[in-house]
Amino acid sequence: MDVILEDFVAGAHERLAALSAESDLFEAEALDRRHWLLHYGCTGLVRGADGVVSEAAGAVVGFSIADDFLRRVDSLQVLTWLGPVEAWHPNLKAPLICVGDIAPGTPADELAYRVFDVISYQSVTPKEDDALNLEACVWARRNLDRFPVDARPLKYRVAR
Repeated sequence: MDVILEDFVAGAHERLAALSAESDLFEAEALDRRHWLLHYGCTGLVRGADGVVSEAAGAVVGFSIADDFLRRVDSLQVLTWLGPVEAWHPNLKAPLICVGDIAPGTPADELAYRVFDVISYQSVTPKEDDALNLEACVWARRNLDRFPVDARPLKYRVAR
């Protein structure tokens, strides 16, 4: 691994650790130097087998930094939706999650925030021509009054 990429990866570890320390809603679990599980405790939506859309807490997303992450980004290699599989959002269709364009070298904590915004419906644009899940897109447009599902900020700590 080149020195610049190694510095970036070290910074990603620091940023994700700092965000984990400042949030009751987020924890980054390092699997190795360039792969993490991002655990979210915020409320999102799921659609059950019966078609009912309901609130559910908790989600897990895989995050990876490829060898060429500082030069080009394949968003399908960076973020992977791991669960819940029945998550309901126009930008989610397991294992895919879309957080918008990811520029080369986007900081890890910025991506963590963007995923949080999708899960909690703090970010939703119900445009059918830009949706991974067309049914969720149609549903979201009809239910805009329900958003955000979780209005808490990601940097959130309960006083102890």
